Amino acid sequence: MPNQLTPNGLQVNTLTEILTSLTQSFQEIYGENIILDQNSPDAQLLNIFAQMMVSYGELLQDINAGFDPDQATGVILDQRVKLNGITRRQGSYTTVTVNLYFSGSATIKGLDLYSLDDCFQVSDSSGNIVVAAVTTTGVAGNTKAVLFRAKEYGALVFPEDSITKIVTTVNNVSLYSQNTNIATAPEDVGSDEESDTELKIRREIVSKRKSAFGTVDALQTQLANLDGITYADVQENDTSSEFNGIPAHGIWVILKGVAESNQVIADTIYNYRVLGTPMKGTVTQNVTRPNGDTFTAKWDIASVKNVYCRVNCFIYNQSLDADAIKNRITEDVTPQVGKVLETTSIANVLIKNFDNIIIENLQISEDGVSWVSYIEPSPDKFLRIPEANITVTEFTPSSQG
Repeated sequence: MPNQLTPNGLQVNTLTEILTSLTQSFQEIYGENIILDQNSPDAQLLNIFAQMMVSYGELLQDINAGFDPDQATGVILDQRVKLNGITRRQGSYTTVTVNLYFSGSATIKGLDLYSLDDCFQVSDSSGNIVVAAVTTTGVAGNTKAVLFRAKEYGALVFPEDSITKIVTTVNNVSLYSQNTNIATAPEDVGSDEESDTELKIRREIVSKRKSAFGTVDALQTQLANLDGITYADVQENDTSSEFNGIPAHGIWVILKGVAESNQVIADTIYNYRVLGTPMKGTVTQNVTRPNGDTFTAKWDIASVKNVYCRVNCFIYNQSLDADAIKNRITEDVTPQVGKVLETTSIANVLIKNFDNIIIENLQISEDGVSWVSYIEPSPDKFLRIPEANITVTEFTPSSQG
């Protein structure tokens, strides 16, 4: 088969096809009696030529495939998706609160005023370094809770009291011995750089929805594509009366994350909204229209709602570690914005992580008083179960006597 472009891409000759063609050419030049046994010098030379041609063909296939965003990878993929107006999402940093004790007057340098290398740094026992995010001054006897940011981006989790080492020595400053750091909350955990697969999926969504200008889908897609925004939802009320606080025939934009500025969000809403659509939202930002009039964009930022959990547990042939159970629930049970939290999802986490566990009376609550099997938050809330809100009670099954 000759090298050719087909609907399936660039098709190149196989090693067998190339060897057959070269063999025929050698026989035409040197005669049918030329010795081309596998171990002969001429046959080995033909194989070298053929392998070179196969390598060039594979290189051409890679180059050609790189023009297709669905086949491109790495830096080439970054270049191709720009045609759709998107860029690869960079990783984000984990943030964590660290308690510092001041035995005398001192200032720790933070990223708000100083470069990374000049800032105060501490780490956990695994060598994961976090850097002070804000510059803080203290005097003798102060204990201050200071916001720190991981030095490297990615999904780092710092359990309570896990940050134990000072990397940058500052006179009169030490880690507070009773509680060095507060456990990382799920919404504060960083993320890894967007993978090729994730980027391709997002490009496909964007390419399908961008053409639907002036639709809810187009607006949602553009908001989700803003740097720093990790979640975007556009609730639509298509009725002629107010529903869930959304005006008649209006929309409610709900975002999670921190964008470059409110103006960027407002401009996006203005550019992609359905004309004349009323909006719900506590965050507002004006956009100056070309004619000088003012358009006011509205939206809400999703916020966490802490809930409660109680459960009776028993594990055969070993003592119950209530703290470990609480930690797993807090770390692994993290519903998305507006999503229902069910006790079955909590039970599945415990069964997956603890062998031979028996669970009874697993319940959740919004207030610690009324207990249910599921909680459905409002569209602008995401549920979290802090360890302090979890009660674990050990029981003995009746079969155990």
